[in-house]
Amino acid sequence: MTWTHFHTTLAHALWCVIMVCGTSLEQALAQGDSSAVRKVNTLVIPLAGYTPETGFGGGLSGIVQFKDPKSDSLTPYSTVQLTAGITTNGQWMVALPFDIYFNQRVHQITGELSAQKSKLRFFGVGHTAVTQTDERFEALILRARMQYLKKLDAHLYLGGRWWYENYEVVQSEDGGLLSDNRIAGSERHTSSGPGINLVVDDRDQIYYPEKGHYLELVVHDQRQHWGSDYNYLRYRLDARAFQRIGRRQILATMLFGDFIRGEAPYPQLPNIGSLKRMRGYYEGRYRDYQLSMLQMEDRIRVHRLFALSVFGSIAYMNNAQFDLKEPGWHVAGGLGLRYFWNPASRTTIRLDMALGSGKPLFYLAVGEAF
Repeated sequence: MTWTHFHTTLAHALWCVIMVCGTSLEQALAQGDSSAVRKVNTLVIPLAGYTPETGFGGGLSGIVQFKDPKSDSLTPYSTVQLTAGITTNGQWMVALPFDIYFNQRVHQITGELSAQKSKLRFFGVGHTAVTQTDERFEALILRARMQYLKKLDAHLYLGGRWWYENYEVVQSEDGGLLSDNRIAGSERHTSSGPGINLVVDDRDQIYYPEKGHYLELVVHDQRQHWGSDYNYLRYRLDARAFQRIGRRQILATMLFGDFIRGEAPYPQLPNIGSLKRMRGYYEGRYRDYQLSMLQMEDRIRVHRLFALSVFGSIAYMNNAQFDLKEPGWHVAGGLGLRYFWNPASRTTIRLDMALGSGKPLFYLAVGEAF
């Protein structure tokens, strides 16, 4: 897919998001009463930080939260976030993630549109990738993801999704694995295709649940007849549990599985290390065809606007078979601080420090890891 084709697709998707959000906001504001107005919250915050991957960076993030005026108190706030940022080493990113809920959550539309130029590190493929492999490269990544869910029962949802990603390594080290195209996906490639997902969700709240469970099962087809350059299927399991263990204390647990069948480009392989999974590892430090991971987090509310967290995670990776006697185990843990910028929706801004391998890594993001 060319840049022109992607821009056309992105424009159409963005227009759909704007129309959906605009209609909902118009309905809310057209009520003309204070209760409708209170259902719209906005926040614009400057972003600044430093990570080993990006160097020093800065940007701006605008967040809008709103509710359908027909929704009840149990309906989550819809959220649209537009973020743009640059870094001192020449990276840039523009992203538009969104979560939109209609008619007391009978219909849900979620997704992300983004474009970014990233400077990354490639450590090889394999759950025990050797430390001698550490190539630095630049990639241009264009992404469009959309998902729709329909409520079938009180806590049961069924829907479909489409994921599209165009990935191009625009600069790599001479003589390296990526420059010689010895790794599947080191050339410019596209991953595209539909998926089916089943969700069971009885959490009391979306953004900062205090009780309940969440289960998502996904089968994703990204074979060549959908426009992909590779042939593979993805199976995912995402199971979470939230339990109040004190008046101000919540225990959150997540079991995550990501399994690839077929040949996938290396950026699409399950990996550890990110804002949401296995904090403490450089993103993509280990990647392979099979990933099983357990995360636990103790969240302690110390003030109406602040909370503390202690978290840990363990993951097992392998290329084809699940053999616990084989190497492939990885652990991480850390501490975090939460600020509730919108206490009504329990939406947080989180700062985490995590240790996995090497020196501690820091993360600043909107919303919880899970």
